[in-house]
Amino acid sequence: MASYSPSSLLIAHHHHHHPSFSAASAISCFAHLASSTLSLLPNKPCMWRGQNCLQKQAGKRVASVVAAGMLQQVANTEIPTRDGTKIQAFVSIPPSNPISESQSAPEKLPLLILIHEFYGLTPEICGRKAEAIAKEVGCAVIAPDTYRGESTRFVPKAIFLALTTPQERVNKDLDEVLAWASTLPQVNIDKVGLVGFCYGGGKALEYSIYYKKAKAVIVIYGKPVLDVESLKSIGGSVLGVFGDQDAQFPLKMIMDFEEALEKAEIWKKIIISKGQGHAFWKDMDQVIRGNQPQKEVWIEVTNFLRNTLFT
Repeated sequence: MASYSPSSLLIAHHHHHHPSFSAASAISCFAHLASSTLSLLPNKPCMWRGQNCLQKQAGKRVASVVAAGMLQQVANTEIPTRDGTKIQAFVSIPPSNPISESQSAPEKLPLLILIHEFYGLTPEICGRKAEAIAKEVGCAVIAPDTYRGESTRFVPKAIFLALTTPQERVNKDLDEVLAWASTLPQVNIDKVGLVGFCYGGGKALEYSIYYKKAKAVIVIYGKPVLDVESLKSIGGSVLGVFGDQDAQFPLKMIMDFEEALEKAEIWKKIIISKGQGHAFWKDMDQVIRGNQPQKEVWIEVTNFLRNTLFT
């Protein structure tokens, strides 16, 4: 269960539930993310099953998307719930291969639930990270809207949304997402992974404690849980990705998280990227350009998913 260092660019350290987002966390996110609020909008629309899921991002259209929120532009699916409401989501399901040459039925795909940052569903999460992971790993990816109808580029609104979204409500909504996914013929509901960024990382970790059956949990600069008894409920392996200059989650907290996972006897790997603050993996363009440590983290995340979801 010991952690190890994947490269010289990344280092790892040995050594009742906490809220997954706080006012201090929100302010820290503001400091790290506000400067890039507009620059992250992609130039290209994303495609899913032949449908254009983003309006063209040009001129006044960009301003309207920023002003109105991006949820309606990026969500491509409405997930029905048992109480009659609907959850907006981005869904990417790559083609599956036959189990063998003699069998025509395709093999069912593992499912990865991707939880967004505190902005809500955005082009970077949906058309970029979710779609890229689905294609690279060969799993179905669902990125649900945990804010129940809103996303924003306005940082104060993002802080408000994060602070007013309780974990219990997220748990209920993710239960509904899994119930819906179980009806999809392409999806193997027995092989579920969770991944989240920042706000979403904390929510994913907490949900893995509540759900207990996830085979993989990836926390990308999300709030750690330090209670050993809580962590014992996790049913799979944990990958944590943090920066050693993250003011929101200091190195001591990350080391305490690793130690708590060790005591809880959870297989884990904690990656600490040198010289990086909070939210250092902004979009897939960093990976495509070969930027470090983003490319290294991408390799670690996709390898982790292959090794956990397909066994």
